[in-house]
Amino acid sequence: MQVFYRDSLGIEITSFYVSHVKLRKKGKRLKILNSGIKFAKYTADEGERHEQILQFLKEIKKEAKYDIEDILVVNFPMDELLFWRMTLPKMNEEQMKNAAKIQINKELNVPIEDIILDFVDIGVSGVMKDLGIFITKVQTVNRIVSMLRSAGFDEPDVVDVDFLKYLHLCDKNRFSTLDFVAIESFEGTTIAIIQEGKIAWMEVSPISLMELAYMLSDNYGVSVENALKILAEGSEIGSFGKDVSEILDAHYRNTGLEIEKLIRSFASSRKMDIGKATLYLFSVNLRMSNEFAKYIENTGILGGIPVRVLPLRNDVPVFSAPIGALGLAYRGVMEVGEGIFISKEKAKT
Repeated sequence: MQVFYRDSLGIEITSFYVSHVKLRKKGKRLKILNSGIKFAKYTADEGERHEQILQFLKEIKKEAKYDIEDILVVNFPMDELLFWRMTLPKMNEEQMKNAAKIQINKELNVPIEDIILDFVDIGVSGVMKDLGIFITKVQTVNRIVSMLRSAGFDEPDVVDVDFLKYLHLCDKNRFSTLDFVAIESFEGTTIAIIQEGKIAWMEVSPISLMELAYMLSDNYGVSVENALKILAEGSEIGSFGKDVSEILDAHYRNTGLEIEKLIRSFASSRKMDIGKATLYLFSVNLRMSNEFAKYIENTGILGGIPVRVLPLRNDVPVFSAPIGALGLAYRGVMEVGEGIFISKEKAKT
């Protein structure tokens, strides 16, 4: 039984690897107790991959010494999520959920009982409230919960939107009245507009690090599996043994064009002045994030607005644990109040 402290376990599940971080909160101080990353076989079919991930989860339960009192947080895949903007009259949360489900049912023709949703406040105008709504299917959440239960875990305390795992570690004081955030992964690139520190719009592009892995494999003779592992672990790109600048430039040029197209389309429909905004970027780790920002900046995206790596809090131990799972674990800590990492290592963004 946890009497003088509270532990939080974040588990990040992707199509290629599973990572975890366990944090202990004692007072305001946070300490990483356990962390790790496990890679699935790239050549495995869907059934074999599911069994591998299930086995990884069982191993994590033992390695992290999971306790029923731990706050358990797992990510929810972006490709099975819809972000919808909606304006509703001010009402309590339960009434808003019911009103939103009725509206979604009309517009998307999805039965109310088949969807789960959550809200992000965007703004208030008189008696009306502007909301950003995350929508997914009940069966998708049930699938995640079922897999965790099969591995011996209890039902998670939080099933968190994948995009948010990095924002939990972000220094939000660095945001201005209008900013853009693009986060790449092996599943796709999520692009968001942040107004006054709140998510105003979000969309997922299929352009991903998987494409970069294919390009590296085709040009340098390494297996796709090894290329993915090098990228995920944040190894020096030079570990491929050759100059890969042209490959990176081609990938990020395409990514930059996609980011620009989506942002300009939304900003134009909302008559937004994007000239004074900053574009913040993040990838699967800090090393890849720096590469991401360097190449995107060279594209002169959005009229040459400033391009920066997503500003993490100065106390975040960016090289001590998988950053995605760390963000999820910190989301669990937020359930009982914020904390301060006590690692000697500081973020270098």
